[in-house]
Amino acid sequence: MILALAGSVLWFLASPSPAGAVGPQGQLQMDMPLGSSGKALTRQGVTVSPVQPTTRSKGPGGSFLFQSPVLNVTFSGEPRVTLRGGLIFKRKVKGKVRQVKLTSLAYEFSGGRGLVKASHGGKRVSMFQPLGTRSVNYEVGTVDLPSQAFELTRQGAGLIKKSLRLKKLPAAQLGTLELASQAAFEDPYAELCDLPATTKTAGDIPPPGPLPDLEPSVPTSGDPVTWGFKASYRGYIFGAGGFFPDGGATVNPAPFPGPPSGFTFPFDAGVLGGAGPLPEAIINGSGEITSCHTGQFRLTMSDPTVYVDSEESRIVMTIDTNVSGNWIPDQRVDFATLDTTQVDPVQEGGVFTWNAVPAALTAEGSAALRLCNPMAPPPCLYGEGSPLDPITVRARVPVG
Repeated sequence: MILALAGSVLWFLASPSPAGAVGPQGQLQMDMPLGSSGKALTRQGVTVSPVQPTTRSKGPGGSFLFQSPVLNVTFSGEPRVTLRGGLIFKRKVKGKVRQVKLTSLAYEFSGGRGLVKASHGGKRVSMFQPLGTRSVNYEVGTVDLPSQAFELTRQGAGLIKKSLRLKKLPAAQLGTLELASQAAFEDPYAELCDLPATTKTAGDIPPPGPLPDLEPSVPTSGDPVTWGFKASYRGYIFGAGGFFPDGGATVNPAPFPGPPSGFTFPFDAGVLGGAGPLPEAIINGSGEITSCHTGQFRLTMSDPTVYVDSEESRIVMTIDTNVSGNWIPDQRVDFATLDTTQVDPVQEGGVFTWNAVPAALTAEGSAALRLCNPMAPPPCLYGEGSPLDPITVRARVPVG
């Protein structure tokens, strides 16, 4: 069994050392002085220096790059990114050095616009305004600003002009900036699978296609979703880790010592109907099954939805994975196609049953699993079109 899977699964990178939670990450980089405000500052002898741990290095064309590490990322309402260090604007006036010291920099969204605010003299001041787009992903906790121009706000320009006794300082472009930040995170399955997450990444798989609106229809009740996913996978994990149910789902034991025979997800909701000659059914299950290859790989499959009986018959699932510390949380995907062309439903009383419907992995399902070794030659046991365990679907409707 293990040899059969070597080309598909045994490719994981060295597992990360246990690290627990990962703290906030990222930095704000500002390239200045540039633009109208930057030129005005330079002409009047203003220099900019960092407050540690903000650093300064030479940029292109005589500018300087200031890099402030992320202190925290929060999502109470609008996202807010606080930064370490700060900036000091200095100018020598009549033999005396005057300065504006900015600390506790933070990017936040206020009054319908993004701003970089700072503390000065015990007060919060709106200093800089980025002029481009931002990207926020609440699921993985990231706030990013691609490289873009930024300018002094009216408040910021007024503060520097007055404090440094400048003749003129427009509220205009000061330079360019970019922000990459991620909030602290911890994979909730880290202890279960002895596999902490070292990175948390947003998935990019297209969401499932819409399910049909079955009309006319009647609600179904009762039978859960029972499926084994793939027998060889169950055998592999049985020898290298374990299976852990939650939310009412169960791991079904084999009739003899060995891998489980499959998994059962409690019935949540369902309908039976359709206008065609044969009925169609949508059955929703709940709960989750986590499988662990100890210290290397973790797969959580949850909340399956099974749709039969048409050319679009399929299994939709939520997939959450950690591969060698790289965690991609919940992705809802069209996971498997179902071939009902040779399987007609059997009716007994109020139960319609589709027996042993062949299943195959979709491209989206393969991408969500991340079980194919990118360095190994094809075929991959978990590539698009790979056969999976058949599934039996039951839709139970009221009788009488």
